[in-house]
Amino acid sequence: MKNADSKNAIPDGPSKEIYLRQNKVLHLARQRLNITLDDLREMARAFGGRASISSLSLEQRRELIGMLIELGADVKNPVLPEAESNLYLEKLEAWNKRFPRPRPGFATNEQLALIEDLWERFFEDGRPGRGLRGFLIRQCGVDDLTFLRACDVGKVITALKVARKKEKAR
Repeated sequence: MKNADSKNAIPDGPSKEIYLRQNKVLHLARQRLNITLDDLREMARAFGGRASISSLSLEQRRELIGMLIELGADVKNPVLPEAESNLYLEKLEAWNKRFPRPRPGFATNEQLALIEDLWERFFEDGRPGRGLRGFLIRQCGVDDLTFLRACDVGKVITALKVARKKEKAR
């Protein structure tokens, strides 16, 4: 991470991606709640002691986003790196509850959980379900993961991984 006295304390490495996604979500939530930037900075003061959003740690920023969600902002809180492994397991558990038996011809619960995990970790922009739904329509013509055919799973996962590599290269 850059030194603490730096005007913009943007982390380096893998945390940078989370930081930038949190920025997008913070400003989207601010817009949806009609909160001024100064008001958001004052809210940040409660978490970091300074009226600066960029001085907050990733966890403090996550808590601030959570507070905005409680106030009614319709956004998704980005997953922190240490919580990523749990995200897949949570998704898998949800799919196993929804479909306790195998569905011949359709994607397995493990594949569905992987797709959701990849999407939420790397591409979620605060629009619940809309982004993934559009992606699925473009890739294989289905509008919900529930209807994803087994023959289309590879196409979707490959497209997500390729898009991820392109995002990293930028």
